[in-house]
Amino acid sequence: MVGVYLSAIVLLLSIVLLFSSKHTQKTFLIVSALCILIYKLIEYTQYGLLLQPYKIPLEYSTMAYFIYSITIIFNFSKMKTLAAFASFISGFGYLISFMFLAPEFIFNNGIFLTFFAFINHSILFIGSLLLMSEHHYTKYDNKLILNYTLFYVVYVVIINHIIEFPQSYIFIRLLLGGNLLNYLYPSISYTSYDYLLYFILLLIIYRFALHLFNYINHLIFFLRKDNRHEYTI
Repeated sequence: MVGVYLSAIVLLLSIVLLFSSKHTQKTFLIVSALCILIYKLIEYTQYGLLLQPYKIPLEYSTMAYFIYSITIIFNFSKMKTLAAFASFISGFGYLISFMFLAPEFIFNNGIFLTFFAFINHSILFIGSLLLMSEHHYTKYDNKLILNYTLFYVVYVVIINHIIEFPQSYIFIRLLLGGNLLNYLYPSISYTSYDYLLYFILLLIIYRFALHLFNYINHLIFFLRKDNRHEYTI
């Protein structure tokens, strides 16, 4: 139940911040972006110094960390849509998983790494909602997200062929390689038809995630509409 309680706290905190002042929201975004960027730069600099190319950023959430932090720190307005989407998918997906699999996360990764992963993904989730409140997304924004998704898939495929990964579990490799089925149900023998259905299902889930993102953006934007303008006398 600890996963449910902690995820619920994050959800409540995100709601509070959504209806807080613009100054509070901006402060949260900048401070969280700086913390994540510094933390990740130190982490990946260490991997580089230790000559560990297999630690290259590959997972979707890892890419989201850099997109989120760099976009906010350098105020790349045209990237905010992508930052919001990548952060939302990473943060929301992790929190949902954490609700049901918190004990497994702690057992496999240890309480220290699990704690930091939870904090980082919570920041992404809350930050994504705050970014959503700034802009009502259009078809152009969806096109940017789709283009990034295509780029990301190609990036993963290329890196997967260039670098040999000793880790047995890298989620994005299992997901895009179709090995997730074997990982979850190793006793079943799968046919080409099964894999075709699997990838079709992935596309459906992706489209659903995009529609969910747009719906939440629409909801947040119009709930905040009355408080969007600050007047001075």
